[in-house]
Amino acid sequence: MNVKISRFVNLKILAVTLAVIIAIMPFFQPKKVQASPLLIGIVALLTTGMIAGGYARDTILTPEQINNANDYCTANLQAAFPDPAEYNKQLGILQNLDNDIKAGKDIDWSKYSGKALYAVLKGVVDVVGPTQEQAVVTDNEYFFSYYYDGYITWKPGRNWIVSKKPSWPYRCAGTNYATGQSFDSLGIGEKKNHHPMTGTVDAQLFFYGSSGKKSLYFYSDTYYFKDEIMPIYRPLDGMDPYCKNVLLGGNGYLVPNITAKTANKVKLPTRLPQTVINNINNYYNGDTENLTIAPTPEELPTLPDGYNPVTNDLPDLPGYVDVTPDQEPTTDPEPTPTPPDPTPTPPEYNGDEWVNPIGDFFDGLLKFMKAAFIPTLSLNLDALSAVPDNLGEKFPFSLPSDIIGMVTMFQAEPVPIEISFNIPTHIFGYQDIPIKGDTSFMDDYMPAIRNLIFLLFLFSLAWSTFNMFFGGGDD
Repeated sequence: MNVKISRFVNLKILAVTLAVIIAIMPFFQPKKVQASPLLIGIVALLTTGMIAGGYARDTILTPEQINNANDYCTANLQAAFPDPAEYNKQLGILQNLDNDIKAGKDIDWSKYSGKALYAVLKGVVDVVGPTQEQAVVTDNEYFFSYYYDGYITWKPGRNWIVSKKPSWPYRCAGTNYATGQSFDSLGIGEKKNHHPMTGTVDAQLFFYGSSGKKSLYFYSDTYYFKDEIMPIYRPLDGMDPYCKNVLLGGNGYLVPNITAKTANKVKLPTRLPQTVINNINNYYNGDTENLTIAPTPEELPTLPDGYNPVTNDLPDLPGYVDVTPDQEPTTDPEPTPTPPDPTPTPPEYNGDEWVNPIGDFFDGLLKFMKAAFIPTLSLNLDALSAVPDNLGEKFPFSLPSDIIGMVTMFQAEPVPIEISFNIPTHIFGYQDIPIKGDTSFMDDYMPAIRNLIFLLFLFSLAWSTFNMFFGGGDD
């Protein structure tokens, strides 16, 4: 039996169209840049490194500040890796690093790109410690802290131990056990003892910022706490709005320019302190409104006596390693881990798994019919029994693999067509005018165009296949 197929015109046109589509599709792919997720673990670890080095105080980040830090980190990472493929690769690495940090794993920093880490570091610094002018401290004041708008100094009252530096103000709530009245206030330290000295000025803070110089007094009073510690406090009611916003915002730091201090080298802990991990979990679970990054003194290294973070270089710290902006990631981290068993690569699908058994079946069936019903008839079945191994690559058996290949091609990396030529104005005695450009302006429209072309291809393929077998006739 001979099967004559004469509908090759449509098939040839379809094949040429498919070849052209596959050839040019990578040029019209839209740029695919992943959105940066919240890298809270990395943000907390970098902040912990700044606290350990004496650059920052305990830090409280609001959801808005966390989002701002993430936006800065994303913009810096895209600037450092403008190629979308490289950017997505580094972002994936940072996501895995963030998960390891939050899981409390030890980190081998030599495995990571210094350029990528510093892109994130700069975003964190821009939120935690923006650059300020050097503080000017008078003879009767002491430097206290920088903040987002300036710096703070303090002056001790008669009831304060001068050698004991105040801590960053904290929210406190308590009860006057004599009256049963509750209160809400800010505290900056604790008294020598818990006996009340009502109305005594124990410390004074001075704020030097965009609003000029402002002062705020802190007092001791008759308010007792359950742990019998008496903070030097100031009620929130009636407090100057500017001063209250600064103190409630937290995020004090101790050097005027953290960016300059971390420009060439930064020390990062090999493991995030457990206290900070617990605070991250509390923030994720909704138990706290803000993220608190406040490692305990036991979780921080001891800095040398006389160390000044403004003027001194950061010394070696146990549990911390140096990371520089030009650090290249190592390919074989030490110690070299045992390589896992290689995952077998499945063979490329070409239809042989279902085409060859069909050929073998018909070959055996015809041989059986010849032997059973026509024993004297001589038939040459060599052509049928010699089914080629690559039959799955022949039309129409190649349809499944062709469609899979088509979909795969649509996932190619975007490469906009670049146009570059010169207008030959030299023939008029002038210098040629260079013209350069690309087709990236079509990126926003190409997803719809690409999908339309793909649907038209599938429809044409199905229609031509139907006509080939069921259309009837030879025209």
